[in-house]
Amino acid sequence: GFTKILDVIRGTQVKDIPGLIWKFHQRFGILKTLAILYILAGFTFLWLKANGLWFKKSVRGKHVFITGGGSGLGRDMALILTKKGAKVTVSDINLETAQETVEMIKSSKGKAHAVALDVTNPEDITKAHESAKEQFGVVDILINNAGITFGRSIVNSTPREIDLVYKVNAISHAYIAKQFLPDMIKQDSGHVVTISSAASTVGVANNADYAASKWACFGYDESLRSELRKMGSKVKTTCICPYYINTGMFEGVKSKC
Repeated sequence: GFTKILDVIRGTQVKDIPGLIWKFHQRFGILKTLAILYILAGFTFLWLKANGLWFKKSVRGKHVFITGGGSGLGRDMALILTKKGAKVTVSDINLETAQETVEMIKSSKGKAHAVALDVTNPEDITKAHESAKEQFGVVDILINNAGITFGRSIVNSTPREIDLVYKVNAISHAYIAKQFLPDMIKQDSGHVVTISSAASTVGVANNADYAASKWACFGYDESLRSELRKMGSKVKTTCICPYYINTGMFEGVKSKC
C-alpha cells in the first residue's frame, strides 16, 4: 500500500533516484513500479507548477498589446511585462492615462508605446493595431483586459449601460481577435490572454450584466482555443479569472471571508 511506498522513498536524495527505482522494481515488480513513477511524476509536476517553479514562458523581446492599460490591472501588467523585457503597446480609451503608463515604463528604461483605443469601435481597433505594428512589429501577445461596470441592479440600469458593459467586456474580444489573430496564425506563434473575472463563476448582486459578460469571456476563450487547435495552430490562449481587486472599477472592495 501507500505506507510501503513511503518506506521505500523515505530518506532518498536526488542522486539516489536510480537506486530508488531499482528498489521499487524489486519490491513491487515492473508494472507497479511504472504506475508508481507515473503518479509521482504527476504529483511533482503539479507541485512545481503550483509553486511557480515549472518552466515559464519568456516575454523578453516580445511585443505585448494590452487593452485598458491606462490604469488598474492593465497598468500593473504593463509595468511588470516591460521589466521582464517585453515591448508593450499600452492602449486605453483615455490616451492621457495610457501615456502616463508609458512614461512610468520609460522612466525605468522600458520600451512602450501608447495608443488611444475604443475597444467597441472596429475602426479604432484597426488603427491601434497598425500603430502598434509600426512601432514594434507584429504583436506576439494580446491581452484583452479592458472592462467596465456600473455596479447597479438590473432594474436601475439603463439600456445604454447594459449594452456598453457587454460591448466592452465581451464583444470587443471578438473584434480584437479578428484583427490581431491573422498575423499570429501566419507566423504560427502567439498568445491571446483573456482577462475574465471570478464573477464568471459566481454572480453577485448589482453586477448581473458584468458577471454575464465575464461568463461570455470564459466561453469565448474556450471556443477560440478549440478553433486554433482544430486548425493545427500553435497560437495559445489563456483565460484568467482574478478575484475582485481593490483598484480601478472595484476600488474599496472588501471580501467577507
